Amino acid sequence: MAFSALPLSTNIVVVELPVLLVLSLPAHSMHPKYERFFLIFVIALGAVLRIVDIAVPDFATDEAQFALGASAAQPPLGMFLLQIPQFFFPHEIIPIRAVSVLLGLLTLPLIFGITKTFSEEKTALLTAAVAAIFPSHIFFSRLAYLSIPLCFGWALLLFTFLKARRAKTYQSAVPWIIAVFLASVFVTHIKTQGLLLPLLLLTGTLIERRKQKNNSQFSIFNYQLSLTLFLSLLPISFYILTHPGIAATLFLYSGSMYGVSNILTRVLELVTTWWSILGIFLLAIFFGLQSLRECPWPVNALIVIGLLIGLLLGPGHSYYTTKLVFLSIPIAISLSLLTVNARTICMIFLLLFTLFTLGPTRLVPFPHEIFTENGFWNQNAPEFNEFLRSEKSVVVLGDAGHQVRWYLEPEILAGKNMPPPYETKYVLLLGQEELGKVAGSKVVLAGEMAAIVQIRD
Repeated sequence: MAFSALPLSTNIVVVELPVLLVLSLPAHSMHPKYERFFLIFVIALGAVLRIVDIAVPDFATDEAQFALGASAAQPPLGMFLLQIPQFFFPHEIIPIRAVSVLLGLLTLPLIFGITKTFSEEKTALLTAAVAAIFPSHIFFSRLAYLSIPLCFGWALLLFTFLKARRAKTYQSAVPWIIAVFLASVFVTHIKTQGLLLPLLLLTGTLIERRKQKNNSQFSIFNYQLSLTLFLSLLPISFYILTHPGIAATLFLYSGSMYGVSNILTRVLELVTTWWSILGIFLLAIFFGLQSLRECPWPVNALIVIGLLIGLLLGPGHSYYTTKLVFLSIPIAISLSLLTVNARTICMIFLLLFTLFTLGPTRLVPFPHEIFTENGFWNQNAPEFNEFLRSEKSVVVLGDAGHQVRWYLEPEILAGKNMPPPYETKYVLLLGQEELGKVAGSKVVLAGEMAAIVQIRD
């Protein structure tokens, strides 16, 4: 069942408070204490937006695939994280999506910590506020994709890496170097893309080491970090070599996936996809790019990954926009150059855009389309399972994604183009066009998106 974390009476406050704050801004500069309070309010609201109505949309086929641990193209850790709640709450959507919610929330203090390693605390707080209301990060924090765990892992690795580099003595660096190793192994086993950041960090440390030969202490730290990152990449390398499904997937999509064909079309598709979910945040990113020079190179390495990965791995996939959340760092640095009132107004406009673009049902009047109503399977799966409770298996005709395996208790025999006769008593039809394949059968249970027909007594 769908739920909302906020009562209806709270909606007026959530939607209208930012507008009232704009109207109440004094002519002189806002006191820093009030700006801090406002940014904390924005962060808290961003946290709330990651929690409400996470059970509303049906499980997408990719979500179900990861939750079932059925992907041969990914390392096991990300899928295992989604399976942990199933030990206690089998086939419940809310606990599984809560993994994304939790890791999405934990990414915010990591982004704060990353910024604080090279900038002032007030800029770090502003960065956390921008990240808290970053539309794509909110959107996918509500869903059980691997994008949010990957972002968390990257943020954890980058934070520990920057802390290790800032250590003043070898003794104080050792705990952070160990943390770098653990974080790198963690993120590389969430998703195959996870190895991109440790690989770039390894390359960067090797280049730095060549340039800083005269600094013995810096050279020692760099050697330790380089060795640590190299060793951390060995487990995932062995895993990929011993699991041919990953390599098979990489070669399966060929040039259509990896950005080597129709580059202009891919760029236009990428911009369209980004605009549809980011809107004015895309403009903020454009103006924020000027502040990249204020960021240390490890931060820029992660930002480059976020910018390029969508183009290289499928510009039409909106979940790649999740990785753009790290652009909140240069955005915040650019905003910090404005007056207090000016950046507060900018933050309010960003907040309002997020509320009216990705807000959940019952919180704002214009929610994203997938949060407008409860999904078909969320509502009807119990009825279908009750009807099929005595059946061990059922043939499914149509586009049977992993979500059908998730929702239905009998074994699914996917038969999109399977000719009769069918070996099961009942056949599940996913679409009216499948009726012609079971002519003369009896419809025993019908729904808007699926129906069950009886083939034999």
